[in-house]
Amino acid sequence: MYLDENLMATSERRASYALRTLPVRDEALNAWHVRLEFPARPGVLALETYATDLDLAQARFVHLRRVFFDNGQLALEHRLDLDGKRLRDGAVYYRSGQLREKMTPAPNGHDSVTEAFHENGQLMSRTAYHGEQPADGEYLAYDDRGNLSSRSHLKDGQLHGLWEVFHASGALFQRVNYVHDRPVGRFEQWDQHGRLVKEEDWPASALASGGHGG
Repeated sequence: MYLDENLMATSERRASYALRTLPVRDEALNAWHVRLEFPARPGVLALETYATDLDLAQARFVHLRRVFFDNGQLALEHRLDLDGKRLRDGAVYYRSGQLREKMTPAPNGHDSVTEAFHENGQLMSRTAYHGEQPADGEYLAYDDRGNLSSRSHLKDGQLHGLWEVFHASGALFQRVNYVHDRPVGRFEQWDQHGRLVKEEDWPASALASGGHGG
């Protein structure tokens, strides 16, 4: 049986998935264990999950969702609650198998931390969440060699405080201050040799729109 991206029956030519193994009932989880393959690659999983109904186009997906690349490598994995809502834990991978993003829940069950990685395994960023919103504080980002690439501050889920971007050498590239997602004051930019190459004050129109056109 062939299914389109909405898990409705379709032709092989239009299919996103192939259902070659019937779902198996898991009484402990009160759901059907579903394994869908790539249409042109028998035996290679494309999607694994649990469904509340055998009519997959109408079913609610619960407990677990795994998506795969067509080379068989796991692309993402996360848990779902009984309403089908994604929980704040799981992982995303590069096609190579290298971890791309990892979401780890805090012991309180409400907060979490999301870490992003470059394909060489180097940490790109780490973001703490309070519920669904990034927590207040300083946030650092790194390039694929481990050099600091930017520093920002968040408050109430918005940029608030000094925002800085760095050259790969570590020299400062850009700097501006934000207040509740709006740039305030002077924007400055330096070349790799530390020479100031651009300097301007944000006009009132930029503050009103929260953006910068230059």
